[in-house]
Amino acid sequence: MIVDVLKNMDLYLGLHAAFPQVKDWVEIRGDRPEGLYELGNDNYLIVREGETRDPTSLFEAHDRYIDFEVMMKGAERTEWAPRSDLYMTDAVDPVKDIGFFRGNGDGIDIVAGMFYIYFPQDAHKNNCHTQSIGSCDFRKYIFKLRADQVISSHS
Repeated sequence: MIVDVLKNMDLYLGLHAAFPQVKDWVEIRGDRPEGLYELGNDNYLIVREGETRDPTSLFEAHDRYIDFEVMMKGAERTEWAPRSDLYMTDAVDPVKDIGFFRGNGDGIDIVAGMFYIYFPQDAHKNNCHTQSIGSCDFRKYIFKLRADQVISSHS
């Protein structure tokens, strides 16, 4: 898991083939209506607006995709745990690329101007009420990026 602020996004551009495209969508393309946007190479963007909720009892994780989420407006709390530390309740569905897990994790409040990245080894709960504000409206960009397009540092 990576958590940082947008002004530091350049530090991570070399980690994945599509990270420069993420930066372009966030900085140059501006606000987009809610919906699904194809980015090419089997990567896509979901623009989502909503209201935070009580944390669900289950974490989720993905095998094929990385979640790169950018908080555009509002706030939410995200909870994280190493997938290997949790009890799997539902195996990852190969079509939907989502599996569910039980256990305990750590949380952080995410506010506008921050982003976080979840890799396949990371389980997470998103859209939760923040500790400081409670219920909150949010607008975020959720980039679903192929995990097999991560740029390896080992050659």
